Amino acid sequence: MTSDLATFLTSMQGDYARAFDSGTWLFGWLVSDARVGMRLTDKPSEPSLTEVAFVPAEDDGGLTPTAVRAVALGALYAQAREDVAVSRRQVGEFTSPDRVRLDAFLTPRRGVPLRDKDYAGLAQEYAFLVEDGDRSPARTLSAKYGNGSPGQWSNRIGEARRRGLLTPGERGKPSGELTDKAERLLGATDGEE
Repeated sequence: MTSDLATFLTSMQGDYARAFDSGTWLFGWLVSDARVGMRLTDKPSEPSLTEVAFVPAEDDGGLTPTAVRAVALGALYAQAREDVAVSRRQVGEFTSPDRVRLDAFLTPRRGVPLRDKDYAGLAQEYAFLVEDGDRSPARTLSAKYGNGSPGQWSNRIGEARRRGLLTPGERGKPSGELTDKAERLLGATDGEE
């Protein structure tokens, strides 16, 4: 993949193209008289827009200000962010054990209640963070995975503790370990829960 956005745009085939290499996403769209490109830098919580480029669709001299203003950059940026999110879910499901443990919290499941096994996966991830010395695991989970504020992640951790999946912790300090119940649930296959 070329790292130059303008070169990427001039070499793209069709109305849409994307590429990923070393933490950088390149996106390109053919929009009326222009090829529009965006570079997004991959961050743990959300990709960051770092460059926008316009290249004339034809070699006819250039772009008019009217053509540039007509491009709906916000809609293109939203599409790029959604494509990154979809790619992360597809890759993460197969390569990242922490994403597998937290899948119930990261994948929309309207009307499907969370099970003790789902909370056991969260409890395990929390216990790993605490063991590694993380001073604010809820903030780390929110930054790394999104899908909720640090307060929402803290409430989820509290629910795991209420369900008996984490030992009582020291008030106001990240602490607690997996209980025997959590370890049994994590060792169980889906049919055994």
